[in-house]
Amino acid sequence: MSPATTNAPSSLLLIGQPNVGKTTLFNALVGARAKTGNFAGTTVSRRSAITKRGLLVDLPGFYSFSATREDQRVAIQSFYEGKDENAGIVAVLDSSRPLRSLRFVDEVLAQLESSASELWVVLTMQDIKAPSVHLLAELNQRKLKIVPKAELKSWLNQSRPEGPASVDTTHATSIQHRDETFVEVSRYSQRIDSIALHPLLGPLLGGFIMATFFWVLFAGAGPFMDQSSALIEWLASTTESLWPAGLAPLLRSLVIDGVITGVGNVLVFVPQIALLFAMVSLLESSGYLARVVLLLDRLFSKLGTSGAAMMPILSGYACAIPAILSARTIKNSKARLSLILVLPLIACSARLPIYTLLASSLHVGSTNPTSSAGESTLILLSLYVIPTAVAFALLALFNRSLLKEARERFVIELPNYRMPSLRSLLIRVWDSTLSFVKGAGTTITVATIVLWFVSTFPRVQVANEANITPTATWVSPPVEESYAGRVGRSVEPLTQIMGFDWRINIATIASFAAREVFVSSLALTYSLEGDDNATLREKMRSERDMQGGPFWTLGRRLAVLLFFAFALQCVSTLGVARKETQSWRWPIVMTFYMGVLAFVAATLAFQLLG
Repeated sequence: MSPATTNAPSSLLLIGQPNVGKTTLFNALVGARAKTGNFAGTTVSRRSAITKRGLLVDLPGFYSFSATREDQRVAIQSFYEGKDENAGIVAVLDSSRPLRSLRFVDEVLAQLESSASELWVVLTMQDIKAPSVHLLAELNQRKLKIVPKAELKSWLNQSRPEGPASVDTTHATSIQHRDETFVEVSRYSQRIDSIALHPLLGPLLGGFIMATFFWVLFAGAGPFMDQSSALIEWLASTTESLWPAGLAPLLRSLVIDGVITGVGNVLVFVPQIALLFAMVSLLESSGYLARVVLLLDRLFSKLGTSGAAMMPILSGYACAIPAILSARTIKNSKARLSLILVLPLIACSARLPIYTLLASSLHVGSTNPTSSAGESTLILLSLYVIPTAVAFALLALFNRSLLKEARERFVIELPNYRMPSLRSLLIRVWDSTLSFVKGAGTTITVATIVLWFVSTFPRVQVANEANITPTATWVSPPVEESYAGRVGRSVEPLTQIMGFDWRINIATIASFAAREVFVSSLALTYSLEGDDNATLREKMRSERDMQGGPFWTLGRRLAVLLFFAFALQCVSTLGVARKETQSWRWPIVMTFYMGVLAFVAATLAFQLLG
């Protein structure tokens, strides 16, 4: 590495090992200016921001330059490319773990030995004083430039040519050839782990946290969802009142019934999805999620795999697509295939709008919010636990019979518990929620418009005998007689055993584009059938079956919920699975076995509970 240069680099790469606070530092430096994308030719996430000093890139964390995981290999390759272009390198080190930090920085120095790139160091976790002093002394011996976070942020926002000022480390006493070994896990973390990792207390604590997680998901998001629903209802009624009578009735129906009512009833669930991302991020950034993975490694060893499978499974609770892609981290090809086959069973965020709509009480006269929240929490928790348990059972079956292979070793780092940064948490939730709205919103809007068309046509002629000269007017048919209604009624003989009528059939078929379309499809169908401005829940609550009883009984709701819990209704997931397995054989297997599970579960629920 060359000596410090007078001209600062035009781009900076943030590098560091996982769990050192690198992304938190990146968020603190650039905040909302960050852009999220992928590294060229990969699916690895890339976060960067344009500053007055050039491009700042947050590379994925890696432990050493011999890493084999795809995200870490991409980070190392980007490091080499930046070094060749003389980019500035900012190494983020965890000062509470000096030994590991020194090993990492020595590797970086070796890689930069013949490069003109300048290396700067930023220290995090400086609340543990003794290791920090030790690390400062060793870094001073290596003549490295240590830059305070505040100084680096200030420099990024200025145009001065010189680099950021460094701290004076001459006061740090060098510590050499000592027998003292620094404990790299804080005593505070060790005390918590005595409970969190206990063979009996650990799982009990985890179960309590997850139950609280789902209760908060309902109770916390409820008021925001009610306000969102009221806003959508107000927007629909206002648009209807302002629309001139007789002016473009088809366009009016498309805008009000299709776009506002259909798409709006999906956007109502955005606060709950944001809360889901917030709680998952909170568990991860606090350090607890790594403990969950370690606890479950004992279970996964009995399933024929390792705790490495837990990270793709956790990703699956957000979306099956990145979960399948992250299965690349499992080196064992048969274990990776087994995991891909069961990942679509994990309850992704796309299912949440359906779960929330049907898990909430739809009984007439159900006004007790506490009882409703309790019932909803129990149903929602079951919809996450049961499919996950089935996925684990099938994973064991595949690993021990069809795709049996030696189990690979599993190593995981347990970071110290820490208080998550509110700024980083909010930025992460914003990025995840915005990504969901952009990704799902486009598909839902297109699917809803198509569904509106097939639910409104073919147009029929109605004679107007009130006029002196009889005339005929073209109007939309009843939804049941539309193209969509005909398709829904045609498969009704096959789905009646599950309690599905033609409306549910239409929404189910439409949801193959995206699961969230189920809600917008139901909203569109109910909206086209009636002229009142009642909400979707109110319309479903007031609906009656042929005997005059409530249509949306507990049995019918559970049948639909279980069908969506098990069925593979995501075209994008099939495409990714085909790409990862290099064959259509396994996606077809996934679709078949999950379809059978969905049909059997829905049929049992409706036939037993009615």
